[in-house]
Amino acid sequence: MRINCYITVCERIRRAGCILALVFLAAIVWANPRMTAHFIDVGQADATLLEFPCGAVLIDAGAQDDAHVAALTEYLRKFFARRTDLNNTLESVLITHNHLDHTMALRAVVENFKVERYLDHGMLEGPGTAHPNWLRQQAAARGIVVREIVDAQVEASVAAVYDRRTSATNQQPAVIDRRYSNRAAPICNWYKLKMRSCNDDHSFNS
Repeated sequence: MRINCYITVCERIRRAGCILALVFLAAIVWANPRMTAHFIDVGQADATLLEFPCGAVLIDAGAQDDAHVAALTEYLRKFFARRTDLNNTLESVLITHNHLDHTMALRAVVENFKVERYLDHGMLEGPGTAHPNWLRQQAAARGIVVREIVDAQVEASVAAVYDRRTSATNQQPAVIDRRYSNRAAPICNWYKLKMRSCNDDHSFNS
């Protein structure tokens, strides 16, 4: 009986220790997330802020109207007021495609915050391209590195992803739809290169 009681007590202590360890680990993970996505309300448009321990990336700078341009700017101001370590700096602004609902607030973002890099797919004509063209004119003076990712690069990246998936699951290869390839362009390349974005010294992986 004493042996059974001893085993029961030990088991309870062991379980309690495991629970405490899991709680402690969860607290560490919660306190130091690898990435937090902020889906910002900009009306019928898109703007998503990716927050890392060592930097921030804005995917799309769209806005439904001038009021939502102001709302996005204010959201970023409050974000940087909390993350003073980032010095009002976006490591990258990434535009998935140059339509107005993805670029309307781009100029306001560049004029109010420091932008290190700018990525899009190089569409320079049509609705929504005024601010991307303006940024290109301002890039040298503002120290912004501009990179274009064209459809051919996207198709190669997407094909590589599908090849890995289909080889693992023995499924038929997927057909890449060019109608959406320009939208996927920066996203595919960015996530392939940036999922391990923070270096050991907490600098951003450029």
